[in-house]
Parts: sequence; structure tokens; C-alpha cells
Amino acid sequence: MSWFAAVPAFLTAVTLVVLPGVPIAWAVGARGISFVALSIAASVSSSVVAGVIGPLVGFSWQVAAPFTVSIPVAVVGFGLRRFWLRAYPADDRATRRTDWGPLFLVALVAAGIGAVLIAIPLKAGIGMPDWPSQTYDAIFHLNAVQQVLNTGNASTLALNLSTPASAVAFYPAAWHGLTALVVQLTGAPIVVAANTMSFVIACVIWPVSSVYLARQLFGPSRLALLITGVLAAAFAAFPLLLVQYGVLYPYLLAIALSPIAIGLLLSALGKANAPDLEPPARWILFTWTLIGIGAAHPEAIFGLMVIAAPLVVQAVVEYLRRLHAQDRLALRGTVAVALTLLVTAACIYAWRTNGTTDSRWKPNQTIAQAIGEAIMNGTVERPASFVVSALMVIGMFVALRTRRHLWLVFAWALITFLYVVASAGPLGETRTALVGLWFNDMRRFAALLPLIALPLAALGGLTVIRWLQGALENAGPRFVSLTQPRNRSIAATTIAALVLVLLVPSTQDAPIRAAVKELKVKYTLSDESVVVSPDEIAVFADAARLTPPDAVIAGNPWNGSGLAYAYANRKVLFPHVSGTWSAERWEIADDLNTVTPVTPSQAPICQALRDEGVGYVLDFGTRMLHPHDERTTLYPGFDDIAASDAVTLVARHGDAALYQITACGLKP
Repeated sequence: MSWFAAVPAFLTAVTLVVLPGVPIAWAVGARGISFVALSIAASVSSSVVAGVIGPLVGFSWQVAAPFTVSIPVAVVGFGLRRFWLRAYPADDRATRRTDWGPLFLVALVAAGIGAVLIAIPLKAGIGMPDWPSQTYDAIFHLNAVQQVLNTGNASTLALNLSTPASAVAFYPAAWHGLTALVVQLTGAPIVVAANTMSFVIACVIWPVSSVYLARQLFGPSRLALLITGVLAAAFAAFPLLLVQYGVLYPYLLAIALSPIAIGLLLSALGKANAPDLEPPARWILFTWTLIGIGAAHPEAIFGLMVIAAPLVVQAVVEYLRRLHAQDRLALRGTVAVALTLLVTAACIYAWRTNGTTDSRWKPNQTIAQAIGEAIMNGTVERPASFVVSALMVIGMFVALRTRRHLWLVFAWALITFLYVVASAGPLGETRTALVGLWFNDMRRFAALLPLIALPLAALGGLTVIRWLQGALENAGPRFVSLTQPRNRSIAATTIAALVLVLLVPSTQDAPIRAAVKELKVKYTLSDESVVVSPDEIAVFADAARLTPPDAVIAGNPWNGSGLAYAYANRKVLFPHVSGTWSAERWEIADDLNTVTPVTPSQAPICQALRDEGVGYVLDFGTRMLHPHDERTTLYPGFDDIAASDAVTLVARHGDAALYQITACGLKP
């Protein structure tokens, strides 16, 4: 399939992540890049809430579902804003109107630059839009989209693919619901819809979110927005890492949305550089955005807690100083401190009660190496990004000196600390208590670092350009041509343009090239692919054509056979490589190849086949996703199934085959 053929799916996905939230953004008076960013955040949250409410009221998952939430929320927001306009002064509204017009166009250009720079390596890495991610988590996520399509249920409380016996099973379903809508509206294969969503998240949501945060941090500075757009594509750790690793589609979405939440919190705490919405709207939209991020992936919420801690502390300290200067510290100061302590206690409680004891990911480097990787933006053993790191360090010095953005330095230090603990900390309860929420996985912290490294590097880039322009101003009297204000303005603009142009090749450097190589390893579709090969995909197509719609297909999920659900829309016995399965399923996995035509129909294996409705089995050979994982050996009943008298060949392509089970009284 060509990339051109995937354009309708891409445009549909963009529409789905923007349009449902437009009424909410309009109702609260958002403007410029804030309007676009808040529309995206509100769209995801509306989709999430609609997914949960829909099954409770008998409403099937479809494109209208997000609007059934966003429109009523917008009506309420519009009504509330009538009161806010009277309650809050109007002296900032003229300033906000400037967010439209040239500033908005610059913001769109900045986001567009980031989009193009990210799309180039992403396309090179994925290869073709119908090439699936050959990774552990891809099996679950692609099959989960099929489950949403078949059940009409996109609730975060009902994604029980790997726990079928559970009536309620919490799993963040925001990504799956949106991807299912792309399939519904375009008819695109699930794999194409998934890759399309990766492009939308990486090339639309992330650049827009980053530019929005820059708007809150640096005010209506066009230069800051443009620098941010370029630098949004400069980090191999995000978004490229999460498209390659896992594959962590939900975490990718959650982190891409996180700059919007940070920007809203900045605004709500009065730390934004320019006025943005009335105060009640800031807090309400911040909360609404957190709903979407939490239902995309809860780990991002805990990451935001870490990032927000220094911001909240700085805002509270500054607030207390203002109250002290006004002799109003007693009551208001007590309330502010009490609220801060209450929120802190709630966050600590959530952290302690939602951790995991899973220590599968072990430390693999020294503390010095981990710190060096974070400073050089070469996390996960990738090459250093020298220009980005230099700008980030400059930004840190500026933040420390001016104090306005001091919280960014401490936020970066905290995320770096957790990255060091995950990648180099000693095994034990302390390590798990600190980073167990992220399964002790350093890659998940590596993906969080750009949330802070990007604005710091943007601050550094802005400082460098301002310094060069200042040097030009000082040199003006030495050059006759620079004594004219117009000439100095042209020269200053030229300097800014040259720096921006030079930033592009200097930041698309070794880490990005390394990320592309890793992407290719995980996406290239060939006979050696570890999850599915072209022959196996061809067998899936035959299964869709030659088996009844209610067929259930068995197979070892570690060789990719479980993807028959996503590819052929046929139920599979094991839809993921790990899960909580019934005794009957394990009976089939243990003994299917021992069945013979004379096996009594009342034998346990035959009873299990009837109970589970299994009539077919896939033989995809011995090439496994993780061949050294002992869990690949838990399915001996599927070994050498071709030699069994229990099955009859239905279709074959190369070494991949589909068989019908004809023993135990099951008739062909």
C-alpha cells in the first residue's frame, strides 16, 4: 500500500483529534494556537468520556459519540463564561486578540516545520503504511482495536482482551477508540489506521502541543515559537522512540498531549507569560485535559506530577511573598499552603497505591553514564545530540539567573533522577517504589525528558539569537549601514533566520539517524519478521475468506498467530502473548497435537475444543517474537501440528498454514 493511499486515513485521524473539541475551545474563548491545542485535548477527553458513558446508555461506539459529550460540555462552558466575563477584568482581552492573525500563522508554521521534520524520519523508519510493528505490545493493541470494532465498546473499563473472564477491566483505551473510528470511517486496515495514528500523534499533536507550551512560557514571541517548532523534531527519545519501542501507542498519545496540560497549569497558576483564558476556564480545562491523558496512559499523569511539583512550589512561594508584601499572609497563605499539602498527600497516596512489583527491567549502566545520557540527550544508549544539549544547558543557566523559569531546571532534574534510578539504580524495594509505576523501564523516562528539555533548549536558542542581535546592536556604530534602524532590523531578522535554518541540519543528527535504523528493524516486513511475515499475512487473508465469521482459531501467540483477530476478524484463542486464560484454553495449548481420530469425544481436550468453539489452528512455525523467553514454550500442543491426524490443511503460503481441526467429532 502506498503512502498516498493512506492520506484519507491520515486526514480522517486529524479530524477526529481536532474537530470534536472545537466547540469546547470556542466556548471558553480560546484563541490562536491555544484554540487548536485545546481543541485537540478536549477532543481526546470527550472521546474518552463518551467511550465510558456509551455502554451505560446503550450507545455504540461511532463517530458521533465524542460530540455527544463535547457539545453539552461546550454549552455549559459557554454559559459559565458569561459569568466569568463579568467577574474578571477585561484589560487582557485586547492582548489575547493578537493571538489570531500573524501570530497564529507563525505558530502554525512553527508546528508545520516540526511536523515535516518528524515525518521524514518516521516515514523512512516505518517503511510502508501497511507494515505492522513487529513488537510485543503491537499484538495487543491491534487486536484491541478489533475488539472495539466488534463490540462497539471503547470504554476504558471494558478492554478485557487479555482478561476475558473479567467483566470490568481497566485499560487505557483512548488510542484504541480513536483508531477504531479511523477504521470505521475509511475502511482502512487496522495496521494502516495504527500507523496513521502514529503520524498524527507525532507530526500533529506533539508539535502543536509544544508550540502551545512555548506560547505560555515565552508569550507572543514569534521567534520562540519558531525555535520550538524546529526543536520539537530534534529529540530521538520522543516521539520516534515510542513509535519504535513497545510499541507503546497509548503512552505516545499521552506524552504528546502533556505539554498542553503543562501549559494550562502554567496559566492556571498565573505563571504563563501572557493572559490566556479566564482563571476558572484554565482550571476546568486543565482537569478536562488530565482525563484524556489519564485514559490515554496513566503513567503520563504520574510524569506530570513530577514535572508539576517544582512549578507548583515556585508558584506558591511567589504567591506567599506577594501576600506578605500586602500584609495579607495569614488567612490566604494558610489556605494556599493547606491546599498544596493536601494535593501533595493525594499525589503521594496515588503513587504508593498504584505501583507495581514488576522488576523485569533491570539496570544496565552506571549512574555516570545515565546522567551523561540525560545531559547529552542521548538516552537509551543513543548518540549524543550536541547542539540540542548545548542549547538546553544555556537555557538552564538563563532559568537559574532570571528565576522566571526556574521550575524547568528542577523538573528536568527530577525526571533525570528517575531515569538514572531506572537505568542505573540498584535492584530493590527503593528502586521499585520510585520507578515501579513505569515498570522500572528507563525508556519510558527517556520519553518524558523532552517534555522539559525542549522548552529549556528553546529558551537557550532564544537567548543565543538575542545575544547575537545584541552584539549587532553594539556593533552598529562601527558600520555606517547599521546606523539606520531599518538596516539593523533587517540584519537582526537575518541573524534569526540564519540560526533557525542552521538549527535544522544540526539537530537532525546522529540520534535521529539511529532512531530511524531502529524503526526499520521493528517495521520492515520480510520473511524474517519476528511477528508476522508476508506469507503469514496471506494466510490471514485466506482465513478471512475460507472460515465462517464465528470461527475461533488457535495458535501459539508468540509466533504472531494471535493477529488473526486484527487481520482476519476471526476470534483467536490467545489474542495476546500474555494474559489470564481459562483452563480449557491451556488444555488446548498443551494437548491439541496429541488428538487422533479415535480420541474419545469426552476426552478433556475434546471437551475443551467444544467449550471454546475452536475449529481451526494456525501453524506459523518456530520463529518466535522473543525466542529466549520461556513463555514461548507454554504451547506444546501446537508444535508439529502438521504431522497430527487431528487436522486438515485449509490454506498454505510458504511455511505458514491454516488447518481445520477434524478430530473429536468436529466435522470438516
